[in-house]
Amino acid sequence: MNKQLSQEKISERFNRIPVELRKAIASNTNADKIFEIAKKYDLMVDKTGELAAETGLLMLGVTHPNDFVGNLTERLQIDRATASKIADDINREIFAPVREHLR
Repeated sequence: MNKQLSQEKISERFNRIPVELRKAIASNTNADKIFEIAKKYDLMVDKTGELAAETGLLMLGVTHPNDFVGNLTERLQIDRATASKIADDINREIFAPVREHLR
């Protein structure tokens, strides 16, 4: 899992990413999509927050894509297969539309 970043460092990273990514991170549409994905997998409210946080860290480039499923497994306290399905949903719903800006 990522070492804890200060709010200042996260803000710094946020300000360095492309504006399209900033909009995606802050978008209500993506927040709703994360909520729907969490609901689909019966995640409690606190775990929904963890899912949103980890997704944000991935979008900021703090979390490496290869670590996403492992981080979800740990943060959401779920099995790896479920974490992988959630990651697939996040990938399709959240990342696919902004993929070119993530590179």
